[in-house]
Amino acid sequence: MARTGGGGSDPLPRVLDVPSSTSPPVPVRRHGWRDDLGSEALYELDRRGASGVLVYLFCWLGIAVSFDLFDQTPALAWSATAVMVAIASVRLVVHLSFPAMIARDPVRARQAHAVMPLLNGLTLSVVTSFALRWEPAAAAHAALVLVAGIVCATATMVFAIDPVIRLGMPLTVLGPYTLVLVVGLHAADLLMTLLILVFAVYVLRASEHVYRDYWTSQSRGAELSDRAAQLQQLSETDALTGVANRLHVDRQLHEEWARTRRDGDQLSLLLVDVDHFKSVNDRYGHPAGDLCLREIAAALVGSAQRTSDLVARWGGEEFLVLLPDTGPDDAHVVAERMRQAVAALRPLVGSTELRVNCSIGVVSVSGSWMAAHGPAAAVALADDALYTAKRDGRDRISVAVT
Repeated sequence: MARTGGGGSDPLPRVLDVPSSTSPPVPVRRHGWRDDLGSEALYELDRRGASGVLVYLFCWLGIAVSFDLFDQTPALAWSATAVMVAIASVRLVVHLSFPAMIARDPVRARQAHAVMPLLNGLTLSVVTSFALRWEPAAAAHAALVLVAGIVCATATMVFAIDPVIRLGMPLTVLGPYTLVLVVGLHAADLLMTLLILVFAVYVLRASEHVYRDYWTSQSRGAELSDRAAQLQQLSETDALTGVANRLHVDRQLHEEWARTRRDGDQLSLLLVDVDHFKSVNDRYGHPAGDLCLREIAAALVGSAQRTSDLVARWGGEEFLVLLPDTGPDDAHVVAERMRQAVAALRPLVGSTELRVNCSIGVVSVSGSWMAAHGPAAAVALADDALYTAKRDGRDRISVAVT
């Protein structure tokens, strides 16, 4: 069938401003104890901590065995071992059940995850403090201080994306030991205290960069994902009418065609053409034609009703409606509803109310028919039916026979 004039040229979609490396810094949100970090960050924390579940226990057992602490200080050695075994067991249970915990209550999952390494650090600090002041354990003091420093720096960096652990780890690992040093009031102890404070400040400052880098990248990633979704939507949307464009509906048609053919269902197509649209453009101008197309598109979308139905601008003043799982009777009902909705429109151009009508070609195909034909054949049948509706007087529906 001959196509009549279009509704004016479509404006090009606005180009989105995608963040670049020179974009201003993204504000980093500060997370409190009761804040939800988000499932992605929680899974990342669990992944980072999984390899360290038994590290504290093995480090302690290595030192205790090397310096014969189970014989020299059995109460301290066995007590610390029992505590670390208990914490490691709980950490292992938390790790194995973490996905379920996140699904149930992400805030409590985060809190449970944060408490475990802090308790490990606190236990190590208490043992190191005993070694500082208790003669039977003094031989292991230097090794414990070295391990405590390494654990403090490593765990703070590894878990820096959670500010509770980032701030809590230096406090729990270094705090009790520093307190014991200060109480001693010896010059050497005060110097050691100063070195620990400098070390703690360094670790906190360094971990601040890790925290900021992670959450800045998360913010950037979320922003880029949103922009990508917007660009995807723009690429699938007709800029004038806001409905799907031909590229999108053509892709959806092929997908539905394959699904319908596989499942043996029915698929219906409606080809809608605005009657005498060229005369609207010629008499009132392209802006009036664009107004009519926008209102007609809205009327068609409002008449489709199901979320699976797709209304698209096929070209010019033509629209293609895709109706999955729809037979000929139901397709005719939808077509009639659309015809009446368009006929009820009164686009206002200045002080003039326009009357618009449409003709609709309907085709319904089954899986067996699809086995021998492609989507283009169905569209051609709908176009033939539309031509019949135009020939028979317009403002009517014609159903193709397959």
